[in-house]
Amino acid sequence: MPLFSALEDFTRRTLSGITGLLSRLGYITSLRDEKGNYSHWGLARAHGNAAATEAMGRAHLEVLTQVLRTPLSQLMREVEDPQQVALGASQVLFKKSAPLRSIVPTGAHPATLSHAKATVLALRALQDAKNSLQTTHRVA
Repeated sequence: MPLFSALEDFTRRTLSGITGLLSRLGYITSLRDEKGNYSHWGLARAHGNAAATEAMGRAHLEVLTQVLRTPLSQLMREVEDPQQVALGASQVLFKKSAPLRSIVPTGAHPATLSHAKATVLALRALQDAKNSLQTTHRVA
């Protein structure tokens, strides 16, 4: 019998090892396939597919909620943090080809999807503006 529930296991053993909200969100998003199904071999082995899937979905919503409650300025500091950039997990969120709905768990309220899209688009725009300014200053 496992010592932790699937959610506690995923949160304590997996997500706690990932620093940064965007990196956590990027990691959870990376566990989903095109249909939105989660896959984590170790968690499914320890707790069964149904419990693992439910745990990852709940954790996904919890992390996304934390991201959406965080000021953009704080999220931008994370985007610009060299340690976070080296991890690359948050970069999943900045792929222009990635569907924005993939960062929102299946079954989330439509307003959550709208808020998440607005947040990611704002972060992308701020990052693009910063990159543009840096390029302009290098040329001048």
